[in-house]
Amino acid sequence: MGSLSVLNQRIISSIVLAPLLIVAIIYLEGDNFTLLLALLLLPAAWEWVGISVQSRLWLRVAYSLMLTLIFYTAHYYLQVEYLLQMEYLQFAIFGIALLWWLAATLWLRYFSVDEGSPSIFFGVRARRSPIPYLAGVVVLIPAWLALDLIKQQSVDGSALFFLLGIIWSADIGAYFAGRRFGRRKLAPNVSPGKTVEGVVGGVMLALIFATVVAPLLLEISISSMLIISVAALVLFSVVGDLVESCYKRSSGVKDSGSLIPGHGGILDRVDSLTAAAPLFYLLFYMVDGGL
Repeated sequence: MGSLSVLNQRIISSIVLAPLLIVAIIYLEGDNFTLLLALLLLPAAWEWVGISVQSRLWLRVAYSLMLTLIFYTAHYYLQVEYLLQMEYLQFAIFGIALLWWLAATLWLRYFSVDEGSPSIFFGVRARRSPIPYLAGVVVLIPAWLALDLIKQQSVDGSALFFLLGIIWSADIGAYFAGRRFGRRKLAPNVSPGKTVEGVVGGVMLALIFATVVAPLLLEISISSMLIISVAALVLFSVVGDLVESCYKRSSGVKDSGSLIPGHGGILDRVDSLTAAAPLFYLLFYMVDGGL
């Protein structure tokens, strides 16, 4: 009964939140959409500190407000047209994020809950290090800025829907392929349920989604660039999911929060996006010239 209750909560939450998300992406523009992202960043930052450091109340509040301020400040500077170095600033922000996720991928190979609770980054303890606070900035700020910029580049939200569709189709494909064919564990120390076969299934379904939807939703032709990009996005989304799992396992918690009934916290819903969104913006807007 307990699992059925959780499933019912997940279904009800999805039925309520999915239409709201769709309406927000379609109709909110400019500063209104940025404000929505800021309101979502507050609980995400709160949850990040909770699972990585488990610090005092005042510190969690201060950290959440600080990240929101950083987001708004970066949002402003990226909008100022007379800044000739704006593209370089974007490359710097998203490049740092990319380097972080590549380092995090290496960390996943060596992660073990036996290192201590919580174990944060290559054995560095959370309570004695600023690393988890800095990691939160590198994980959350580029992701939120990428979502903001993607929406601005595609006012009707088509590019953002495309990104979300890739992530969701990858999750669905990984779930069913993993249940049916899963044999080899992907990262048993981090997430025992994830398998190599599941990841392959996720990549395949995401490619099918992109092949079918891209010509309908975006002004883009199916090309090797699209195929390579989608595969990379799926792999990065898996890393984002696994990294949050590392922090949760280190802290001994199942979910990052309880804000969304049946789903957990904000981070539990956007962990894949935190890694995929900056890469999406880099690939399709700064390298490929836009969708």
